[in-house]
Amino acid sequence: QMCIRDRSKEHIEYVKKQGIIQLVKNLKKNIGSQFAKEKDQFLWGDEIEFHLVKKGADGKFKLQINTEKIFQKVNSDYPFIVQPEYGAWMLEVVPKDVFNQQTTLNEILSSLKARKEKLSQILGEDEYQLHVPSYPFLGVGDFYHQREETNHPVDYMSDNEEEYKELEHNTKCKVEERIVEKTKKNIFSRSWFSSDEIINPHPRFATLTRNIRQRRQEKVCIQVPLFLDTFTNPGVTTEEPFQKHIYMDAMSFGMGACCLQVTYSTYDFNQARHLYDQFAVISPLMLAITAGSPIFKGKMANIDTRWRVISQSVDDRTKEERDKNSPNYLPKSRYDSISYFMGGSKYFRSEYNDLDFRVNEDMMKYAEEEATKAGVQLDQDFLRHIGFLYTRDPLVIYKDKVETSENSPSTAHFENVQSTNWNSVRFKPPPSLDSNIGWRVEFRTMEIQATEQENAAFLFFIKLLRSMLACEKLGLNFYMPMSLVDENFAASEKKDAILKQKFWFRKNYFDNQEAEKGEYIKLTLSLIHI
Repeated sequence: QMCIRDRSKEHIEYVKKQGIIQLVKNLKKNIGSQFAKEKDQFLWGDEIEFHLVKKGADGKFKLQINTEKIFQKVNSDYPFIVQPEYGAWMLEVVPKDVFNQQTTLNEILSSLKARKEKLSQILGEDEYQLHVPSYPFLGVGDFYHQREETNHPVDYMSDNEEEYKELEHNTKCKVEERIVEKTKKNIFSRSWFSSDEIINPHPRFATLTRNIRQRRQEKVCIQVPLFLDTFTNPGVTTEEPFQKHIYMDAMSFGMGACCLQVTYSTYDFNQARHLYDQFAVISPLMLAITAGSPIFKGKMANIDTRWRVISQSVDDRTKEERDKNSPNYLPKSRYDSISYFMGGSKYFRSEYNDLDFRVNEDMMKYAEEEATKAGVQLDQDFLRHIGFLYTRDPLVIYKDKVETSENSPSTAHFENVQSTNWNSVRFKPPPSLDSNIGWRVEFRTMEIQATEQENAAFLFFIKLLRSMLACEKLGLNFYMPMSLVDENFAASEKKDAILKQKFWFRKNYFDNQEAEKGEYIKLTLSLIHI
């Protein structure tokens, strides 16, 4: 059983503090451990997501929202694992056997092909996999096939809220009756355009949707610039209340996007911190290179990536937290680029953390106190990372799992906060106190590509980069001020960024010495050699 936002408030601080205690226990056990024989050895695995569509009798394709049936068909003989995603039409497929530093491009390609072919064999008639980041017609008319069963949370959850005042959503537009009626049915999202029926049936996802909206105190407001040509109507309408923008209003528009993510094991705690920082610099460049999201809600956007849409789709900040003049201002959504490097390596300088991003100082102090009691020494840069994570509240709390045993190996309360900080890279501690899995880093910005060849190429490239970063003799150093990384993110979403935009980069990224002012230059991606 999960708590809706109002009923979970009493547990939030407890879950946060217990998460800190679990992290400190994890650090005490594993901060000095090595998880490979050599520093250049590592394991890794990818997560590939895609949409499931079905061709109707009229020859038109729509989203097929019955992926739970596929989970029932995948058995232990399959060379992959299928995992649920936010949308009931989405699938995430991961290899059952992990890769290593010696995995070849052909082996990656063979794995991707095998997954796609095996899945195709268990799909229903006229069902197909669609490998694109954002489904271009989500929210447009009758865009999905109706669910066959009625075991979805929307069918049995009651609605006791009086929130219809938010239907107008900060606009002056008169809301049509048909929109009001549709929104009343969407008790989780309150969406004008999407449907709660397309949310994955697992209650976690509907609860996430509702709790984000409740914490924000209004439904999410997604705006992306509209591509303007001769025939484009840039004016304000009922369904487009923001001039020259495409308006979307549900988590499904963002979390319904598909991506290509990859997680790497590391030798130890310090190598994981270094890899996290270096990947953070590369992450906006790979977003630009893999960009494949030019259409939202059936309209051509003036951006090419999913990033801004997802960021706004889960933005649970209150009006005060979005106000630049407020002492509680948070500059970014909980789905966005990181704002602080973790440091800990000989290449790091404190000046690189040049953003003024509020952190949770109370939780930093609490973590330091708990670490001191446990005999674990934590530096200020790592404590700041904790403070950065803990500016966010846990979004879903399981009523029957709030209380934890002191001797439990679980790190669930820490992961509750960690897993809903959806950042460009993710630092991942061992998953439990009794796990033999070590410190890992997840690279999260790449968009899914249409073919296995393209996806394999990007996975192989990041693997090569991971190998180079592990080579101390090579001395790769991508560090730059975090403000420049943010500028690169802003450039990465622009149309044809891969060809037309310039990105900040170090002039000499094989230089082990400290970079002085002026050692960064704006280059096209081709000149950066990526």
